Amino acid sequence: MPAFIVGVSGNRDPKGYNPEHFGDRAAEAADEIKTLISEVHSVFDWLLAVAPPDTAGPTWRLNPDTRRYEPGSTTRKNTRETYASCWEPLGLRDTPVIVLTSLAPGIDTLVAEAVLEYKKSHTHAKISVRAPLPFAEKEYRNSSTFDVEPKVLANGEPNPLNAPGANNFQRIRFDKLLARLRDEQPGFEEERDIFCIPLDPSKSHMVGASDQASAEKTRRMRYRASGEYVAAHSDLLLAIYDDQDHRFKAEEKIKSQGKQPTPEELLAHSLREYEDLTAAGTPVIVEVKRRGLTNRLLPIPAPISWADAGPVLHIPILRTSRKDEAPTDHQSLRLLQPYELLPAGVSQEQHTSPAWQENGDRLLREGISSLIRLNEESTHQTDEESLQIALKRHLGLPRNGALPGALSQLSFPFEGMASLRRIVQT
Repeated sequence: MPAFIVGVSGNRDPKGYNPEHFGDRAAEAADEIKTLISEVHSVFDWLLAVAPPDTAGPTWRLNPDTRRYEPGSTTRKNTRETYASCWEPLGLRDTPVIVLTSLAPGIDTLVAEAVLEYKKSHTHAKISVRAPLPFAEKEYRNSSTFDVEPKVLANGEPNPLNAPGANNFQRIRFDKLLARLRDEQPGFEEERDIFCIPLDPSKSHMVGASDQASAEKTRRMRYRASGEYVAAHSDLLLAIYDDQDHRFKAEEKIKSQGKQPTPEELLAHSLREYEDLTAAGTPVIVEVKRRGLTNRLLPIPAPISWADAGPVLHIPILRTSRKDEAPTDHQSLRLLQPYELLPAGVSQEQHTSPAWQENGDRLLREGISSLIRLNEESTHQTDEESLQIALKRHLGLPRNGALPGALSQLSFPFEGMASLRRIVQT
């Protein structure tokens, strides 16, 4: 059955994160981490429309201020300043949900673990986790991504825990998480569920470069490619990162160039990061999700490349490596809509514009309704031809008509769902 896909991107160093606090030691996690996990669970309650027994589900909403899925006493109405309907539950209870995460330390790992725990207490939920990795599993495990601090000891020697093949808690946690994905998910398929993201053939000549500069550039492009894959193939990107720290650092960089950090300069800075294929942080992946693929990294067919932009659910956090001067104000959850839905007269900085929010929310829910209808119909189909006919019916095509572009050659839930999402929403 076609699935609703949630991509994950976030900081590797959320405040309070300790790679040792997992499994039997999960109870030792810092309060900030426990709170974040609870917020992630609330997001999945909102996705699946789960309400406690004897409570009217439709009266519940995801409260952006408390970051909790709460009863109707917190319900807010739409106003000229606020579009509150986007926080109503999405109703995916009987729809498969796939979570894409690259399993880097920090947010990627925390969300994957949180989803596996969520499934234990919500046995009806059809949720699975898949891991698109920037490198082959062994190479990824031995990369600097899983290094621990300090990287250099007091005697000036490299930390032996970061040597290739050495075990440290970052790598042990990665190993344990991979084992859980393989053991705790019914129907797990190795090649489908844990896989390395290839670069576009035009960039393949850089793989295996011998000089250090080219090798480092390729390494960063691989991280960017895995982030773009997660963004492009998700219906909703869950971004958990310290945007206040990122904005502060962007402002400082602009000032160092003798300029003032005006909204126009900040936008130009964001676009430069977006165009830089070696930039791979979460703020860049958020822009990729909202603007669409750079169309230069992933081997995605042209008919699919325009079907990748979509909404982002931002959970603001504080990161460990943030600048001391960066603001620490409490922030609410934010839904960031694709730029192509920006209404006339609204600037790109007005993320909470009611008109912009309404445009994005309407298309998201229309896509979900089409997905649910398709799944309901496909449960009665047993062969590929019948499924194709059902898909054509939901796309408004004649029974004997051809499916658009390359859609007929693709399989659910990834490239096919990316195209289907855009087609049913236009």
